[in-house]
Amino acid sequence: MNLLTSIVSILIGIITYVIIQFLVKFINDVIIPWYQSVIYEGRKIEGTWYGYEAEVKDGDYFPEEESRSTIYLKQKGNKIIGELLLTKQPSKEACRKLFILNGVFCDNILTLQHRVKDKTTMGVGNSIMKLTDGGKKLKGRCTFISSRNWSTIFNTDEVWVRKSNEV
Repeated sequence: MNLLTSIVSILIGIITYVIIQFLVKFINDVIIPWYQSVIYEGRKIEGTWYGYEAEVKDGDYFPEEESRSTIYLKQKGNKIIGELLLTKQPSKEACRKLFILNGVFCDNILTLQHRVKDKTTMGVGNSIMKLTDGGKKLKGRCTFISSRNWSTIFNTDEVWVRKSNEV
């Protein structure tokens, strides 16, 4: 009888642990983001953006004529997730690489971490962007390590322009 009681007690403990972990994950992944999106009063940056490498002169950003990436952002409160589809390397050669984005948008500043979605290749980066021009542009800098040259850290000035029908 003692052995049976011990086994039942252990099983009840394991089941209780699993239920508590499920509830904690549900609260953190569903309830809290939903609540934050309901009470969030800041700017919305969710949607499609087009990324351009830019040249900065006297604090002004002058983007290239051709977009080199398309960015898809989703927002819950100040939490940002999304994807970045890179179509042109900073060296101007064509490519097609998908990055997963995670970050925070607070006080009109977006900070993002990038990582390559394809697990067979490498590439990581960070962006810090400021929302400008009445919410139509994000301007800032991207720092990244390319899969082609893992020993070098690259920096590019960037301008992201919101898809025109999403302003």
